[in-house]
Parts: sequence; C-alpha cells; structure tokens
Amino acid sequence: MTSVEELGKQMLDAVTAYVDRTALAIVARLNTLDKRVGEIPAGPCGQKGDKGDAGERGPVGESIRGEQGIPGARGEKGDPGQAGASGEKGDPGTPGERGAKGEPGEQGQPGARGESGAVGERGEKGDSGAPGESVKGDPGPQGERGEVGAKGEPGPAGEVGAKGDQGPAGKQGPPGAKGDPGAVGERGLSGSPGEPGPAGERGEMGEPGAAGADGGPGKDGGSGRDGASGKSAYELAVEKGFAGTELQWLEALRGKDGKPGEPGAAGAFGRDGRDGKDGDTGRDALVIDILPGIDESKSYPRGTFAEHRGGIIRAIRNTDPITDAGLETAGWVVSMNGIDRESEETLDDGRTIRRTTHYTSGRMVVREIKTSALLYREVWREGEFERGDVVTWGGSAWHCQIKTTDKPGTSAAWRLMVKEGARGKDGKTDAPPAAREPVRLK
Repeated sequence: MTSVEELGKQMLDAVTAYVDRTALAIVARLNTLDKRVGEIPAGPCGQKGDKGDAGERGPVGESIRGEQGIPGARGEKGDPGQAGASGEKGDPGTPGERGAKGEPGEQGQPGARGESGAVGERGEKGDSGAPGESVKGDPGPQGERGEVGAKGEPGPAGEVGAKGDQGPAGKQGPPGAKGDPGAVGERGLSGSPGEPGPAGERGEMGEPGAAGADGGPGKDGGSGRDGASGKSAYELAVEKGFAGTELQWLEALRGKDGKPGEPGAAGAFGRDGRDGKDGDTGRDALVIDILPGIDESKSYPRGTFAEHRGGIIRAIRNTDPITDAGLETAGWVVSMNGIDRESEETLDDGRTIRRTTHYTSGRMVVREIKTSALLYREVWREGEFERGDVVTWGGSAWHCQIKTTDKPGTSAAWRLMVKEGARGKDGKTDAPPAAREPVRLK
C-alpha cells in the first residue's frame, strides 16, 4: 500500500469515527427527550386553531465554512437506536435500472390453465439430429428351385404397335444413267465473277493463218529436241481466276477495232525472194505467264498478262505508265473484271447503309440499303416519321409502322409499345403527426 493510500484510509477512518460519535450523542438526547415527553400527563384536547399567516422569509444567512479540523480518533460503534415511526408514503420515484437476473427460484405449483395465446412466430430450424444406425439383418437361406411348368398355349396376336422411329440412312446407291441434255435456255444476265472452274480440254487446232512475207534466207540451225506440250493461255487464265468458257476467253482477248488507216502509196513490184528454209518448231502460242502484279510507273511489252486490282489485265501494245487517265489510255485492257475494294458507311439518318464497290476497270458502284432499325426520335412533334421510328407521346412509347405525318394514337401508322403506368396517390405532407399512446410504467 502506498503512502497516499494509507493517508486516505486514515482520513476515512477519522471521518467515520466522528460521524458515529456525533450521531450517538444525538440519539441519546432524542431518547431522553422522548422519555420526558412520555411522562407528561395528557391534557384535554383543545380545539384546532386557525392557521396563522405565513411569516416573511428571513434573509439568507451567510455560509461561512470553517477550516477543516483534525480528524479525531474513531470511537466504538454504538448500539442501534429504536426504529422511528413510518413516514407518509412518498411520491413514486423514477424507475430504476433493471437489476441483474436473479437465481431461478424453486418451481411453484402448476396454476390453472389459461386461455390459448396467439400463435407465436415460427422459430428457427433446429440442428439436424445425428443419423441413426442402419441395422441390416443377415440374408436368409436361398429357397429350393421349383419344377419347370408345362408350356402353355400360344396367346392371341397382339395389336399392331405404333410406327417406330426412322432407321439410319442406307448406303448410297450406284449413280444413275446420264440424262439427255436439256434445251438451251435464254441467256441470263451477267453475274458476278464466280470461282475459277477446272481447266477444259484443249481444243482442236485452228485453220492455218495467211502466209507471211518472205523472210531473208536464214542459216541452217541444228535440230532441237521436241519440247513438252505447254498449257494453253486459257488454262493459265483459269488457274489465275478467269471464270468462263474458252470462247469467252477468246472474246476477251480480242481488242477493239482501230480506225481505218489512210491508204498508202503503191510500192514498186519487188523481185521474188528465195524460199527460206524451215525454221525451228515454235513455242505453243498459249504458253503465257501471268504476272502477280505490275509497277504502275513502268512500261510492259505487248501481250503481257498481269494480276491487277483484283482482276487480270492484258497489254494490247507496249504500255505507258498508268496515270489518272485509266488503264485503256496506258495500253491495257481488262480481261477479268474483279473487285478491287469495298467500303461501307452509315448515313446521318442512322438507318441507311451506303456500300461502295471499286472494280478492276475503275468502275465504281454505290448501293444504299435502308433498314428499319429502331431509332428514338424523342417527343413527337409535327413532321414526317419513317418505319422504325420510336417517339414518346401522352406518357407512352409509340412505334412507327409506315411513313406518316399523323399523331400517335390517331391512325394505324403508330403502334403502342409501352403504355403509360397508373398514377400513384399524392402523399399528405401537411398532415399533423399521429398521436401516440403514452407509455405507462407498471
């Protein structure tokens, strides 16, 4: 124990002794006074006097606090005094705090059965009990097998059952005989270039061309080896993507007829030249290479085939560099018109799609596709609306079925999409708060 704690304990003991000593003296005096009053004989009971006037309130005296005296020694504890008379019942005090839960008392005698109370709320589900043990008995002995009975008479035929599911497909049968060729139909419109078909068989040799001018005598060349037969130009064009028959291919090779030239002056008759010796066997005229691409700033010799902007082009003369003037001006013709590039864009109306296609020949095709996509046009106002437009009017949403200038709800051009909901009741914000029953403490 510290010195401060010990000093506090001494002071507390001194104050307690002083109080006990003072209280004991006061109790002794009260007992003596009560004894003397009891010895006085009782006189006649007089009449109750009038109530006197209330005196004036005296001045408040000064409160002078003296210095604290030195605590005296604690005296011995006196005997308890006699119990005083019971005072009048005071006003009920404020409810005290709830005390701690006391120990449970002994169980009382069962009371009379009261009336059934209201059904209480359903309690929480209790924990599942432990699973019970499963007791399996031992298997009994197997019984003896009975004798086979005699075969019974066949029963009547049953009803026809429902049709069963279709069975798996059978193996493919042998190909049928080739049918007769159909009649030639009318020529249809030119379609877009299809996928290149397989190379056709080589056609028969054409009629010999006109004799050329006699050349000068050439030197005898050595006999060369026979070369392997090369692919025809049509076969090579098919491999590079040409779609069509050989006749169509030949038509594509035919250039445009030039303007007739002015007749030249008649030349002098020349002497007949000597017959030249036969030259070496020439290459097949249809052996043509198709370039995978060209440099537009360069020139190419006549007869050159090349892939260009999704198609195939052919030089009809020694070409010039390609400029903005186009392929034909530079000496090229389009043998197979393919697609160079395509682009799409959505117009400002939000519903029209514009597709632009550029071909090998430089031709440009623009197509516009109009859709009926849903577009919100805000609140309806006078004007023209198209199919797919959505507006709000009268608290509801309306969808336009056909082009119209009518107001929603007045014609079949509009169809109701979302109907206006029911309006709720107005809240009472100015009503006074409901009076509450006072809480009564028992």
